[in-house]
Amino acid sequence: EELLAYIKANREHETWRAYSLALRRFREYMGDLDIGVITQQHLHKFHSALLDEGLKKTSVNIYLRHLKAAFQKAVEWEYINRNPYIGVKQFRLEKRLPRFLSQEEIITLLNSIEDREFRIMIEMYLYTGLRRSELLHLCWRDIDVTHGFIYIHKTKTHLERAIPLTEILTGLIESLRNISGKREYLFRWRHERTISKLFEEAVKTSGIKKIRLHDLRHTFASHLVMSGENLKTVQELLGHQ
Repeated sequence: EELLAYIKANREHETWRAYSLALRRFREYMGDLDIGVITQQHLHKFHSALLDEGLKKTSVNIYLRHLKAAFQKAVEWEYINRNPYIGVKQFRLEKRLPRFLSQEEIITLLNSIEDREFRIMIEMYLYTGLRRSELLHLCWRDIDVTHGFIYIHKTKTHLERAIPLTEILTGLIESLRNISGKREYLFRWRHERTISKLFEEAVKTSGIKKIRLHDLRHTFASHLVMSGENLKTVQELLGHQ
């Protein structure tokens, strides 16, 4: 509880939520076992149990990273002498080739979305290459129509960047302003997982195969490169160092 209170006060809500889930599952499995006696054998059994429940290796690795950080904080706070996660390796994942949507698939996907605001969000994904968290944190004060830029402050790399406001993006912003009212953020949804679920439903409705939300960033980058844009500019727009 002390760790979760610390995270809630110092990190983003989604980070706190991820830690909460990982710690809850860990407590459910370990029961009343004191953290000071937990060994790597306990951890390996816990990871295996998660896999047996049907969790993917990707999800188990996320739990592993959060729990490792939690135990490290327990070491810093002198609750335990050693982090049992030190030396525990993540599961090796098969590398998946980047997937991007064709123009026909883009049209099919957008036509499958009934919610006007969510459709605009997906279009902004496709025309900005923003990450899910970056798009959710966009505020109206970040939109500079006068100078023609969208300013990204909440980034994964902690480096701010600017996205040029194209004619298409300007039109999307204007449409969104007509339905957003006076709220602070561009979009009404506040949780990343909600966006992922809405996207999964849209993909299912569209009939498009093997596409993830993150693939919209690949689509943005791929179409820019195919149109003749140089790689350095594309990397800068994506927020890659």
